[in-house]
Amino acid sequence: MKDFRFPSRSRKNISRYIFRLGDYNKGIMEAGEIHAKADRMITHRKFDIQTFRNDIALVRLAQPLDLEGANANLETVCLPEPGMNFSEARCMATGWGETQFRGRHSDVLMEVMLPVWPHQKCVHAYRNYNKITTAMFCAGYVEGKKSSCSGDSGGPLQCTFDDRTWFLAGVVSHSVYCALPNMPTVFTRVAPFLDFIHEQMARNSPE
Repeated sequence: MKDFRFPSRSRKNISRYIFRLGDYNKGIMEAGEIHAKADRMITHRKFDIQTFRNDIALVRLAQPLDLEGANANLETVCLPEPGMNFSEARCMATGWGETQFRGRHSDVLMEVMLPVWPHQKCVHAYRNYNKITTAMFCAGYVEGKKSSCSGDSGGPLQCTFDDRTWFLAGVVSHSVYCALPNMPTVFTRVAPFLDFIHEQMARNSPE
């Protein structure tokens, strides 16, 4: 997947944006860091901004990465297998979003380990907000204090069972504020969209 990235919100005029790969500190240009442009965004045709259903998209980079040559310092994450259960996995969210609600965005890449919630517990937590579908899941802490936040949307939740192989279990979709007790972050579950991902990659791969 050297040509594609996974955001989760539609943005127009994608060529205006710079995609930073291999970055840690946004304030400095680091060894191995790459700034890439994109030439296409493919949003799921059934994305609904009111309900957050089908909150997933692909971005095609304008130039493919050379992951076995010049860009070998970059590592990739595995797509999940259909039906993969991450409830017992170790899962980590990363991003440069706000470090507290309505606070400043972080200059360095932040990470937080988040436990995946049982589906019905997630449904109950959001019963007064929006319907949690089987293509969504929650991760976070009952006591709050740690979570993804504004500016992290589209970022990954990467999960591992053995600390060697990491899977892209989800992408940050939405939440109620940040790190509130009993209000976990909602993620788009990647596995239900594998057909969409493979179809669009095949259809939009550079010739």
